[in-house]
Amino acid sequence: PKYVPQSIILLGGVLMKVEGDETWAFVCINIGNNKAFHWNHESHCVTEITMNSKFDSNDASRTSFGKLGPGISNGSPSLFDVECYYQACTEGDIIFFLSPTVYKNFEPVQLGCSPTDVGINKPSWKEAKIDENVLSQFRCKRIEETLESALKNYDLTIISPHIVTQALIGHCISLTKKVKDFLENNPKKPKPKDYSEFPGELGHCTVLSFKVGKLRPKDMNDIHGQSAAETMFKKMPANINKQ
Repeated sequence: PKYVPQSIILLGGVLMKVEGDETWAFVCINIGNNKAFHWNHESHCVTEITMNSKFDSNDASRTSFGKLGPGISNGSPSLFDVECYYQACTEGDIIFFLSPTVYKNFEPVQLGCSPTDVGINKPSWKEAKIDENVLSQFRCKRIEETLESALKNYDLTIISPHIVTQALIGHCISLTKKVKDFLENNPKKPKPKDYSEFPGELGHCTVLSFKVGKLRPKDMNDIHGQSAAETMFKKMPANINKQ
């Protein structure tokens, strides 16, 4: 068969210690619609690093973002939305990357909220368009709440990359349960469009999390002690990451 070249989006970065300072710097480049976030270990606030990108979250078109590979008609990559970002951080903070399905499950439409819930005076989302800054603040707040809930549920004082990944993926799994049950019980019916009754976005979910700072032996134990598959669907030990 004839080989058909594929295209792909990219989010990648470098974490480095600032010379002569206690701060760290994270620099990344983004092509497409993945997003990077920063969790501050002191304030527990989440900030979207990849803000003000050329990608419009209100645009549902699959072709509205750049790609590596044959992204345009002549076979060249589509780089119209390439952006570079910088985030100052300190040791103990966490950087995490989210694929579109994950961060969309922290947005008002997929959560079943109405436009008036976010201060938009419109009867439905067909007539409403939410400002990207407002949308970012909303999803960051909901991610903060999810991580704080994980701290309380597991009686923890410190968030680890593993907990970030598990908490965010776990949120997607639980949010979409009703629509998944519906599709399993009605295999010939399409996915319901009413998010207020069937919340959540279905699709592949990818979360990549890492801690700011030097990698120590106990961090290696946290990474290699158990796989995500072993811990994803069972409760974490109460003493994990308390050290």
